[in-house]
Amino acid sequence: MLASRRVGPTGRVVAVEPTPAALEQLRINLALNHCGNVRVVPAAVAAEHGPIQLYLPDRGNTGAITTRPLENPASEITADGLPLADILDRGDLANARVIKIDVEGAESTVLAQLARLIPQLRADCEILTEITPQWLARDGHTAESVLKPMTDNGFHAYKVHNSYAPEDVTVAARHPMALSPTAIDSAITGQTDLLLTRTSL
Repeated sequence: MLASRRVGPTGRVVAVEPTPAALEQLRINLALNHCGNVRVVPAAVAAEHGPIQLYLPDRGNTGAITTRPLENPASEITADGLPLADILDRGDLANARVIKIDVEGAESTVLAQLARLIPQLRADCEILTEITPQWLARDGHTAESVLKPMTDNGFHAYKVHNSYAPEDVTVAARHPMALSPTAIDSAITGQTDLLLTRTSL
């Protein structure tokens, strides 16, 4: 919703959402607020095309759904999985100013695919992503190894503040730099929000 307002009637937002409950809420909100500049993709980003299992750890937080298997999930959902290149067209990539990634442990999948699409991105495209090392470690990854495809291609990673309060969301919608990015001076050991940019700050 905030992105839709930010880009205006001549801009476009692509919202990738695999879960039925969130999809329903999203589509209702878009209709109520007359947001005709949002394309909704009912799928999850995956390494290859096919069904993918999603796990919800807590029914009270549908935003925490993950592809990581859980011992006692509150629910399981089967969704369509699509590679990023099949979700985004050349126009999406060529015009993207900001890409927001929040995939609860699947950052390695999304960032590796995005790295292959870098030549199609505009020079000032910036990426906001959440990194959770504890999730990544289950697949043998570290935050540094997951970020390497991006940093090898000219992106710099900076920490950004996110209290998950509504006021921080509205700040982020204005511009990623408003989140006061700071240099990473030590290994990332806990859940961290990052700004990836080709601008050296």
